[in-house]
Amino acid sequence: ESVVRLIAALRRLPGVGPRSAERMALQLVQSPAELANELADAIRLAREKTRLCSLCGGLTEWIPAPCAPTTGATTPCSAWWNNPWIS
Repeated sequence: ESVVRLIAALRRLPGVGPRSAERMALQLVQSPAELANELADAIRLAREKTRLCSLCGGLTEWIPAPCAPTTGATTPCSAWWNNPWIS
């Protein structure tokens, strides 16, 4: 039941079909617990902290985002692109 629920949750992501969801679920349940915990924590943290900038529409953890003064509303926020945690 828990694997079926995981597959169903993964299938709700854009671009993830039934086979991809099954493969990801299999990888997650067969991998070390640390990997699954790290992924769950990263998803939870990103969901809690990330917002859309009201000025540029880019993803940011700061409201309002420290947008680059030369960009304009069509370019992602400098806070997103200059974040050291994003590679």
